[in-house]
Amino acid sequence: MMVIDTLMLVQRLQGAYMAHPGAFQVTSALIVAALLAGWLIERRRAE
Repeated sequence: MMVIDTLMLVQRLQGAYMAHPGAFQVTSALIVAALLAGWLIERRRAE
C-alpha cells in the first residue's frame, strides 16, 4: 500500500517539477524525508 502511495506522490511531484523546475531539489528532499519517516514507522511497528 505504501509503495502505491509513494508512486502516486512521485507522479504528482514530477508534474510539479515540470511546472516549476527550481522546486526539484525541495521535492526530492521531501520524498527522501517521507520515505525515511515511513521506514522508521514500519520498523517501530515491527518491534
